[in-house]
Amino acid sequence: MTNNYINALLFAKEEYGITVAQDEVTKYIDEQIAPVVTEEKTAYAKAPGLTTEELDYAFVRDLYGVDVLWEKLGP
Repeated sequence: MTNNYINALLFAKEEYGITVAQDEVTKYIDEQIAPVVTEEKTAYAKAPGLTTEELDYAFVRDLYGVDVLWEKLGP
């Protein structure tokens, strides 16, 4: 596993003054991710013994932080 997401967040802050707060990530998950429940998502969560909530809000949270960053960097 790499820390590329950390590098992306640091670069955005240093070069563009853009930051991503944890409450922004939570809001993104609340609005865009958590409402989507599919059989595939449920199976993906169950594989390592997680609930879909644990999957969304903890396990892949860093990925969603980068999604928020890209939204801020986009046109």
